Amino acid sequence: YPAGLKDNTHFNSYGARRMAELVLADLRTMLPDLATRIVNSPVKK
Repeated sequence: YPAGLKDNTHFNSYGARRMAELVLADLRTMLPDLATRIVNSPVKK
């Protein structure tokens, strides 16, 4: 990060995982045939 500052612009691993879960939740609703191929993995903090 520039000058050792904290990067508050990009997702961290946890935030990226949570965002992916939101996308997958919508995919399950919008494309039910695809839902059977989506794997559920718990999010680790």
